[in-house]
Amino acid sequence: SVYVFVMDVSAGAVSSGMLNCAVATIKECLDELPGVAGGRTQVGFLAFDSAVHFFNLKSSLSQPQMLTVPDLAELFLPLPDDLLVNLTDCRHVVDALLDALPTMFASTRKLDCALGPALVAANRIQSHIGGKMVVFLSNLPSVGEARLKHRENPRALGSDKEHVMLNPSEEWYKTKAIEFSRFQICVDLFLFSSQYTDVATLSCLPKYTAGTLQYYPAFHASR
Repeated sequence: SVYVFVMDVSAGAVSSGMLNCAVATIKECLDELPGVAGGRTQVGFLAFDSAVHFFNLKSSLSQPQMLTVPDLAELFLPLPDDLLVNLTDCRHVVDALLDALPTMFASTRKLDCALGPALVAANRIQSHIGGKMVVFLSNLPSVGEARLKHRENPRALGSDKEHVMLNPSEEWYKTKAIEFSRFQICVDLFLFSSQYTDVATLSCLPKYTAGTLQYYPAFHASR
């Protein structure tokens, strides 16, 4: 089994407690992933805010190495061979990463959210093998390709324009999801927004890859 976790680490994700919750849950579930008992499970991790952050999880390391690519227009994979690793062989590095992630971004002030480039990067990591892409998102994608605009309009409710808000505003997500499905990649999407979230558009990712959508409106971990 292959799992690539794509995590929002912007200020909104940190302040709401989403990052802490996601990391703790992933760590708790690692031993339950299919294939772990046979030593066949592979995992990778990506983080994103205004840039995309990759993590070298090579088994010879004692601590994970973070590699940041700030240029969203010229995105590339640093160390492509060490971004997707065998969970059993590299468990100590994976655990170290999950322990460090919350503090690594604890003081961030970056509000931007580069979901589109992060999805492209995740696809490049696992397209040769397929598997599950698990995405945690706390903000409306705001930079890079596939950024979305706030389009909530209370005045349209109950009018003949309401249907517009219920349809995707951007074809990119459907197109990319169909591309993922060709590579046998399934997207599970977890939305934790405290503000407007374009669920109609973002839901194309799980819809066209046979994944699942979990939506937690107005999420805050302290509640």
